[in-house]
Amino acid sequence: MTGAGIGPKKDLPFEPVKARYFRLTVTVNKPGGTPDGEPVIAEFQLFDQ
Repeated sequence: MTGAGIGPKKDLPFEPVKARYFRLTVTVNKPGGTPDGEPVIAEFQLFDQ
């Protein structure tokens, strides 16, 4: 079995930022063609304007 993500316990520290808007894109991971899947954060963006 090979990994496809960083897992639930990965810590990604970064410097604090100020933002006015954010975009969170969530997809569903369906490994092996299973009918049910689990939500996965696909992308997270911050915007100041």
